[in-house]
Amino acid sequence: MAPTSKQFNVATSMGQRLFRENHVKKQATRRRGQRDGPFKLQLRFLTATNPSHFRNDDTRRSVRSHAMSYHRNKPRKEARLPQECSEVLATKETTPLEEHILRNGRDHGDAPGELEGCLLLQQQHGNETNQITRRHAHDSITFERMPRSNRQLSTTRALLTLTSPKANSDDCDYAESQEERILRLFTAQVTTICNIGDGVDPFFVLPDFKHPEVNSLFLKRHCIRTFASDSFHVKWLPVMLSDPEVMLSSAILASVWLDMHSEIPGESTQTRLLKDEIIGMVNQRLGKKSTCSSDSTIMVVLHLLMGEISGSNEKALRVHERGIAHLLQHRGGLQCLGNEILAETCTAVCYHGDLICEAEPLPDLATDLPVVNSATIDGVEIPESPVFCPRTDFTTIASDSHCSTSTRDLLRDMRDLTDLFISQEAASETVRDTFKIDAAYWEQRNAEYCSRVTAIRKRLTSLPSAHVPDLPTSNDWIFEACRIAALIYTASILLRIPFSTAANPCRNPLVAESEAFNCLGSDASHLNTHLSQALFKVLRRTAVADVWDKMSGVLYWVSTVGAAAARSSAGDDVDTKWVRRYLVIYSTRTMVKLVFDHAKPIVVSQKKLLKIQQLISRPDGRDVESVT
Repeated sequence: MAPTSKQFNVATSMGQRLFRENHVKKQATRRRGQRDGPFKLQLRFLTATNPSHFRNDDTRRSVRSHAMSYHRNKPRKEARLPQECSEVLATKETTPLEEHILRNGRDHGDAPGELEGCLLLQQQHGNETNQITRRHAHDSITFERMPRSNRQLSTTRALLTLTSPKANSDDCDYAESQEERILRLFTAQVTTICNIGDGVDPFFVLPDFKHPEVNSLFLKRHCIRTFASDSFHVKWLPVMLSDPEVMLSSAILASVWLDMHSEIPGESTQTRLLKDEIIGMVNQRLGKKSTCSSDSTIMVVLHLLMGEISGSNEKALRVHERGIAHLLQHRGGLQCLGNEILAETCTAVCYHGDLICEAEPLPDLATDLPVVNSATIDGVEIPESPVFCPRTDFTTIASDSHCSTSTRDLLRDMRDLTDLFISQEAASETVRDTFKIDAAYWEQRNAEYCSRVTAIRKRLTSLPSAHVPDLPTSNDWIFEACRIAALIYTASILLRIPFSTAANPCRNPLVAESEAFNCLGSDASHLNTHLSQALFKVLRRTAVADVWDKMSGVLYWVSTVGAAAARSSAGDDVDTKWVRRYLVIYSTRTMVKLVFDHAKPIVVSQKKLLKIQQLISRPDGRDVESVT
């Protein structure tokens, strides 16, 4: 029987009343959620007396309901963050640092996993990029205030996110960054060596510092992420895992690195506590006959030395370098160490400290020049630079798409200038030693040398700056960094003055010659700017996080020349100290990233650069500072 009009109206009004009641309940739930604050995930615990109870319909329905409740209420803005990053950068007025992110395909400061670019953006723009930075970095202040258990849990969650190859792949194609890959390799290596099960954070099995204010978990994770390379996991990590103190001492690098990015003047409390504990380790080891000069003790001191280099503390650096020299003397020399990579790393670290301090190597650390067999590098990528080019021409550099023709030609000139200068000085020394001078031959040789060097100087000072618009070199900041380093390097060789003197535009005539050619405005002019500061500003526009990829050897040359150039005897202001600190720590990071993959090429590069420093003299006529 068809419903009457009265029955239909009653049913309709009842349905409307039920709809209104349900709607009111939903609104109340929403209001309650808004009143109680943002949604927080609550765990649903299930209890049963038989495993089959976990599969019954009621349990499944409860779990599905809880999962859907979380899905409906979780924040949605995370999925849009990559687009928001682009919108923030694109909508507001761009600064020079942002321009390189938008224009230069290589200089990707906002790429996944690149902590440095995000930290630099946050330092410059404050809260505007705060949401971006949270995706890439932990807040060290928050970490220090956390209880240790919460701190470890937070780091574990971040580790699981970072090491997952599919992280953040819901809305855009995912490209694993170099830092993520390194951390994933470390996780796999520790899991294998330490025999830990699946689902266990490998950082939990690593040792902790005694002092509660030192965040061991965060520092160890950040050290591996920032400084490790592929070969590190094969050559250095197994030895580190064999001794808890060797593993702990490596955290000093991460602590100094974080101090710099946090713009902390001097050292943070965490860094001071960490250094004190490491020095205590060393003192205890020196007091025991079994460890007083062991490989592990030398590694601990090496880590401490690298921390002092990165912190630009020359006085402490010299103390630790002398300590290493004493340990090597006790062992019978570098050749008596337990393995080749330790000897190579020890040499590279000490030479690196000598370079940035413009000092001669200690006698106990002086080694014969290692031989780089041409057969072993045939077709292999090597860290080529003006101070390391074993082939007839640059091959690895030439294959890098971001090395322009202008950059390559400039690097060739710097390579030729290096070889010419060393060869000319060697010939002069031979003449002085034999006291036999063929005047005609020497005059001809000297004229040829002067002619070639003058041509290099003219080509260098005629190069356009990357600040000049509408040229092939415009906004090519890698080229500009090489050009500024070349101005320091060339003036130092031609005038026989240290890098730290040649970086002063008042003492470097090449700066005025270059400025006259470029006719730059006041914003880009170097006439009143120390060249190390100009280099610092340009390097921040390049992708230093990936150590310039195939141009890593060039970055090491540029940053090391810049770090030595930023050295000054007295009267440093805050900005000058900050510039030197930045250049030193990035030079150190590049060396650490390269030494495990290319130890011999790095040592060869360092010895040639040390030779240049030894041949040039200081303004008062003394040779490069000799530390004994």
